[in-house]
Amino acid sequence: GAAEMLIAFGAGDQIVGVTESTRNVSYIMDKIPQAQNIGNWQTPNVEQILALHPDVVISYSSYKPKNLDQLTAANITVISLDCYRLATLSSDARALGALTGKTNEAEVYARMVEDTIAEVAKRVKPIPADKYPEVYFEGYTDYTASANGSGSGEMLTASGGKNIAGDMVPASAQVSPEWVVAKQPQYVMKAVSSSNMIPLKEIVQKMKARPGWDTIPAVQQDRVYAFSNEIEYGPRAYIGLVWTAQLLHPDEFRDMHPRMMLNDYEQRYVSGTNKTTVIYP
Repeated sequence: GAAEMLIAFGAGDQIVGVTESTRNVSYIMDKIPQAQNIGNWQTPNVEQILALHPDVVISYSSYKPKNLDQLTAANITVISLDCYRLATLSSDARALGALTGKTNEAEVYARMVEDTIAEVAKRVKPIPADKYPEVYFEGYTDYTASANGSGSGEMLTASGGKNIAGDMVPASAQVSPEWVVAKQPQYVMKAVSSSNMIPLKEIVQKMKARPGWDTIPAVQQDRVYAFSNEIEYGPRAYIGLVWTAQLLHPDEFRDMHPRMMLNDYEQRYVSGTNKTTVIYP
């Protein structure tokens, strides 16, 4: 997320190193071929980072590197920014803008995000709470619910959905197949890693075929959706918010067009980001 934001603001040439997972994203690496591999994001290679002589290392705020003490012991300045959560996208963007001298570019993006969130909130507010559909939102791992404090949980609340795992902790809570069936969710949504090679359509079909799921209203009414993490989390999460709100409340969001928003982002910020399937169906 941080790499994509920096590219979006025109600061890609300032990136000297990226994690292995970032190097696997073609629409990122074709713009920063100079960036070296510094290893796994959870345990980055401290020696490799030092060899690049960076001014700062940007790391997640929510998930700290397991060897953070080695980084700080090496006098490496670590700045914690998530760059993937809807709630902090605008503030993270402004921080990156200030850090790289791209304040104006970051401000334009941040205001667009804030305006989109505000528009969704304005449309959701008049909807009675008892009209919020009940949603089971599954993380990357089967039967791991996106619970209170998760990025998907935040998005569900903002888009007018009732998270059936909203009172659970931790943010990713393991649940049983029987629990999901007993909850009878009206919608089922799942986040899928962009590194997953299984088509979203196939993932949805397999979910619908899970034992007992034919009794769930979401399956009966064909309301099972798979989201790529590219649209659910990261700099484009504000578009994912609109997509989610439109699925849950089609009448209120009929005139908003997330696919067009994605195309606009691709043209204005990071080319290639609209080429993959991001939601099914």
